[in-house]
Formats: sequence, structure tokens, C-alpha cells
Amino acid sequence: MKLDSARELKRLLLAASGFRRTTPQRAGPSPVVFASFPEGSAARGQALPVALGIAGAPRGYRLAVRVHDPFPGIGNWLERVRSLAKGEVDVRIVGRVVRQARPPRAESVPWPAQRHRPLAPGISVGHARITAGTLGAFALALAARGADGARYILSNNHVLADEDRARKGDLVLQPGRADGGRTPADAVARFERAVRLKRTGNLVDAALARLDDDVAIDAARVRGLGLLAGLRAEPLTPGDLVAKLGRTTGLTRGVVSAIEVDRVIVGYDEGERRFDDQVEISPRGRGVFSRGGDSGSLIVDDGRHPAALLFAGNDADTTYASPLAAVLTALRIRLITGEALAAPAEDVALRRERNAAARREAHAAFSRHGRVAGVGMTRLDGRPALKVNFVRPPRERARMPKQIAGLAVVVNVVGEVKKQLA
Repeated sequence: MKLDSARELKRLLLAASGFRRTTPQRAGPSPVVFASFPEGSAARGQALPVALGIAGAPRGYRLAVRVHDPFPGIGNWLERVRSLAKGEVDVRIVGRVVRQARPPRAESVPWPAQRHRPLAPGISVGHARITAGTLGAFALALAARGADGARYILSNNHVLADEDRARKGDLVLQPGRADGGRTPADAVARFERAVRLKRTGNLVDAALARLDDDVAIDAARVRGLGLLAGLRAEPLTPGDLVAKLGRTTGLTRGVVSAIEVDRVIVGYDEGERRFDDQVEISPRGRGVFSRGGDSGSLIVDDGRHPAALLFAGNDADTTYASPLAAVLTALRIRLITGEALAAPAEDVALRRERNAAARREAHAAFSRHGRVAGVGMTRLDGRPALKVNFVRPPRERARMPKQIAGLAVVVNVVGEVKKQLA
């Protein structure tokens, strides 16, 4: 199916009565969606530990169904989903998904877990109270945050901020405490700020630590991969090849198996947290892509363009990461790469401003042809495009503009949009 069709099917399923949130009833160790079956089902009221995303490739996308724990009646439920998707479904049992900052014990110490000066991406790091995670990359603050020349470590909230328990100025160690790091001898940075973790609606797990002035860094080189290129310009898509260097599993390679995965519940010390719009990655070949301790790893595409920030997985065949553009925007930082100090977060902000102006222009232009239910951004043939939703079929369709501000336009009829109270 086309990407827009996959997105619309995902939206409809998440809004349907079968996914309506009810009083939580645990169906497994880490439910992803608390939901009830439709009326008349023998399993009515049972929780569904399921996340939905988009798999496939540009030549044919599929609905990604990720089950954390099989449940009674799953066969009938999946048949209903397959019927709605006309068979274009990618089903996977992913098991429990957890943050990956608690490394497993190892008989020998891998290179990333050792003490390193200068610091580099992919090595062991962590708040003085946690075990160990991974140093993802280095960054500078944007002017809005006071560009004072300070350098920052980029990693996860649960790696640098101890799940929102850290205070500004807390010590960050390299290597992390689980790898022998001790205070104050191995302190290299101090916690600066983090994107707070909420129970629902999380888009990123990310934080910064301000490097001490006398700490040397090799910011642009990833061991085994070479120099980082500039930030990836387009979002990752299913089928893209990626790689990462992490504290526990070292250099591994994977493939994007799903995008825009919503309602992913991740286990933390402070309870479960729900994430939306995440990237799912599977290992290429044998082995795993990530394990505990790899949290915070920078994920790059096959051109060494930074693309995502790893934060969770099931320690087997499924890893979750946040799109890097969302991370940089949330923290208001510039990433230091091999192609100089590009300002990708500023680029993202400018792009959003241009897209917002294009949406306003489209709303004004298309309102002449009928009642517009909304204007948003989509993709058409792999490129950004505008999507205009009408309540009813528009008038004078032949006279409607085909482009607005250089963006192609996709027209859709959605009918009346209402609140969904029972």
C-alpha cells in the first residue's frame, strides 16, 4: 500500500473501539496499548499489548503490528487487522521493551567500555549514580540557549539525567560506574538539562551534559565507521541500512523495520513510559543490534549521516530510536560532525516555519473549493507534500492548485470529524 494509506489505516485502528483505552489490565510484563475488544467479543475487556507502525519500503508499505505478549484471541484479532489491511501486514512478537542503560556482565571489557581520552562517540558514559550507557555525540547550544562556546555530550535522559532525578551540575563519568568509573577521578562533564519523561506522549529520551573545559574530544570520528557526515536531511524509511557504535555490543549494523511507531511502552525504574513516532530497527544477519548499555548510541545511515538516537529495545531482535531531528529540536543544539558545525536544529526550525506558511497558504487557497477539515504534511513519491482534507468532495477540482510553495498537494475527503465520546 502507499505510505499515506498505511498512515491512515494506523490512525483509524488506533481510534477504533478495539483500541479505546480502558482501565489498565495487564496482559503481559510490559503492555503497549491498554484496550478493549469490540462489543460481543469473548475476550471483551482484555488488554492488548500491541503497538502499531509502518513497515515495508517505498515500493510497497505495510502496517507494522508489534505484539509484546501474545493474548487469548490474538488469532481472531490479527485476522480482523489483516482483513482491514488487505493482507498487507507485518506482524512481529517483540516481547518486553526496556531502556538500555543497564549493561550485562561481561568476562572481558570491550573497547567502548574502557576509559578513553580523548572522548569519542560510542563509548561508556553515565551519570554518577547509574550503571553505564553510551556517549552518542557532541553538540553546541544554539544562540537561543546562550551559545557560550561550551561543548556538550548528547545521550539519553536515563543515561545522563538518571530518569529526571539529576540536578544541574551532577557529575557524569567516563567510563560509567559499571565499567569502573569513579568520582571524581573519571568525571568528564556535568549534567546540564534533559527532555523530561512523561507517562504518555514522549517523542524523545534525550539529555545533555556540559563537558569540562580541559577534556579533549574526537567529536567527528566513529571507530570502525570513519568521519560522520552531515545530519540526514530526510526521515528514515523502512528498508534503510543503519549502523551504531555502542558501549555493550560495539559496532553493529541493522535495517529499519518500521517507522512512526506509536504507543510503544518502555520499562523504566520509575514505571512505564509511552512513546510515539519512533523508529524500529532489526539486526542485519546474525546477532543483535543493541543490548543493555547501548542506550544513547548515535544511529547513522549507510552514508554515515546521523539519523536517530537509540534508547530502548528487547535485547534480542528489536531496537527503538528517536528521530535525531526531534532530539536536536527538543534540546536546541547543533551536532558536531565531520562536515563542520552544522546547525541542523535551526534547519529544522526554518523548515517548520516554511511548512507552516505553506499550510496556511494552502488552507486559504483550497477553502474556496469547499470546507477544509485540516491541512498537514505528508510525503508523495518520497518527497514532502501538503495534504488537504475536505469534509465533502470539493468543488471545481480541476481548478485547484497542484502545488503550493513548491510542494505537491494531495487531496483527501475525510467527512465530519467529531470528538469520540461513547
